[in-house]
Amino acid sequence: MSSPEKASCPRTSKQRVATKPADALTLASWGTAALAFALCTPPLEKMANAVFMAGPVVVAPAGYTLALLLASAAIALMIAAFIMRRNTSRIARPARGSIEDGVASCKAHGDPVASPCQSELDDAARHKPNETPVGPARQSGIGCGMRWLGNGIAAFAIVAAFATAGLFCLISKPYVADPPSYAGDRVVVVERNVFLAGNGAVYLVPHGLGLGFEIARYSADDGYSPMSNETYTLSWQGRAPAFVALGTPVDPVSMYPAKR
Repeated sequence: MSSPEKASCPRTSKQRVATKPADALTLASWGTAALAFALCTPPLEKMANAVFMAGPVVVAPAGYTLALLLASAAIALMIAAFIMRRNTSRIARPARGSIEDGVASCKAHGDPVASPCQSELDDAARHKPNETPVGPARQSGIGCGMRWLGNGIAAFAIVAAFATAGLFCLISKPYVADPPSYAGDRVVVVERNVFLAGNGAVYLVPHGLGLGFEIARYSADDGYSPMSNETYTLSWQGRAPAFVALGTPVDPVSMYPAKR
């Protein structure tokens, strides 16, 4: 005959512990979605339009690309949290039949520890047949209402990040201008052509590795591309570049200083 300590129905403490990883994933998804959305806001425009270069690889706009990656990661975390919470709910709530079988087994062997399971069976019997018992797993961790609200806000942030960052990545095309400096510095030009409006941002990447900083801008009529048409000049005074984008009499190009 077993002791009462070994026969109790193990549910409540395990349920509370099991919800913690799911809550952690949910909070991580909210934070990741918030970061993705923040990169697409005007205060972080300069960071979003940054250029990253590593050898022949150029990522531009780097900030918007990062926003897309963060938004994708937020979706993955939300799905993982949902699956984990659903599996935890299934494992933590034994079926009514399994409880009844356990009680019957205890009584058949004359085990005096049937009372803990019996009390749980009585709790289940008080619910309607089509009503899911509310166990401790539903009562601990992030509340259901708070979770739905947070997931809704996170979903809005993810959609906004995908729409904004996806658009900028779609219309942006980076070019590496030649020649490099004697120290390996490179000039990267990011052009954006939308309908008949064209513009470009000129970046200097020290030693051709890492983040670049903007040194000039230009606009072009009728979507003209000085980089694809190779109508530009680049010379170096030491490590200081002198870049000039040229147009045509029909499609002039205007140079102006970088945004501050």
